[in-house]
Amino acid sequence: MKLTPFLFLLAVGLTAAEHGWKSGSQYKYQVRGRTMAGLHQVADQYVGIAIKAKLQVQPKSDNELSLQIHDAQYADVHANLTGGWNGQIPEDKLHYQQLPISSKPFELKLKNGAVDKMVVDKNLPTWELNILKAIASQLQVDTQAENLKSSRINSLPSKGQA
Repeated sequence: MKLTPFLFLLAVGLTAAEHGWKSGSQYKYQVRGRTMAGLHQVADQYVGIAIKAKLQVQPKSDNELSLQIHDAQYADVHANLTGGWNGQIPEDKLHYQQLPISSKPFELKLKNGAVDKMVVDKNLPTWELNILKAIASQLQVDTQAENLKSSRINSLPSKGQA
């Protein structure tokens, strides 16, 4: 009976030590993003770009990921969005075109669940590197706040407080 709480705490500790990536697995994602601009005070008209792609992630180890983008597409957006910049855009209103992005794999080196280093082809154009950085930033899993930066907008309990 006394062994059960110990096993539970051990399981919680082991789970907390993981950062979400299982070596030897393959993960596939549909990635979507948009950048919009508008003068919402004047009208609900927005202009921008929508991007979608397929992302394949293969963990090489607990702290190293190999990623590859496939079938990247973009669409120009000129729309009235009553819900603001993040309002729903009907898929049939978007005319996607192929985005000339390299499908070469790139790597992320993680430290405590956060991206520590990113390894890409040295000839990658800056605009493409920025897209890869945006995707990489969404793959960070730091459930223990090990990489927390002190800020006026976050607060942690002091020692002795819970």
